[in-house]
Amino acid sequence: MKFKIFLINMKKSPERLEFMSNQLHSLGLPFFIQEGIDGKTFDFKDVYDERLSTKLNGSPLALVEKGCAMSHKLILEKSFSEELDYVLVLEDDVELPSNFEQILDEELNKRENKKTTWEYLAFNYPTVGLKFIKLWLFLLKEQFIKTPSLFLYTKTPIYFIKFLVIVMFSIFEGSRDIIYKKIYKYGRPAKFYRPLYLAGCYLVTKEGIKKLLNVQEKLIYPADRIQNIARVKKGLKLFHFVPLVVKQRRDKFESTMYQNKDYVFSKYD
Repeated sequence: MKFKIFLINMKKSPERLEFMSNQLHSLGLPFFIQEGIDGKTFDFKDVYDERLSTKLNGSPLALVEKGCAMSHKLILEKSFSEELDYVLVLEDDVELPSNFEQILDEELNKRENKKTTWEYLAFNYPTVGLKFIKLWLFLLKEQFIKTPSLFLYTKTPIYFIKFLVIVMFSIFEGSRDIIYKKIYKYGRPAKFYRPLYLAGCYLVTKEGIKKLLNVQEKLIYPADRIQNIARVKKGLKLFHFVPLVVKQRRDKFESTMYQNKDYVFSKYD
């Protein structure tokens, strides 16, 4: 079994590298550094399709999104060329549990012995349950404040229906979390019935790598959307590890995603 761990880190962020290195060394997990792409300085002319990206996403990718997506894409391309069977991709701001090595061993062994079928296994995703409901309401409020318009207010009934659906999913997902914590030693892969984002920590198989690259020959989607796109367009077998065991430490490192002073991480993460 050919397996590697890649850590995305920009040279200008040595404190993040130290944070991740300390964790990985203590877990006994060797890793390779993939230098993160700086969206402000990298030339995306030949690797980014702005017209198609704008059409499919509603707006062009921000510079930081392009840099992040390119960093992940380089790892996938390198893994494909090296014919790796499995790859663990890490961003440099995630906190890993003390038993993460055991979780990895168990999931890789089960996958090798065909006891599970995932091609992409995400360990990092937004918190489920009540915290996700609070996050959704916070982001909706931000949208109304930043882009107030009559058209937006006419969609209020649609948002209300979405809210009811989110509450239903959150009750199911929160209950499943509690049950899995009680009956499984570490947890287990599970399917979610709505799109989940974030790409801070995930395992991907050789087959999964092919499917991800097939939908992103040129940069079109952000790194944390590509797995959902590949699931729909290429049949990627997308699973998430339940319960949530890996979290991005946005409270420890500056975040380009949530810079609003009203965002309190303990409420949503």
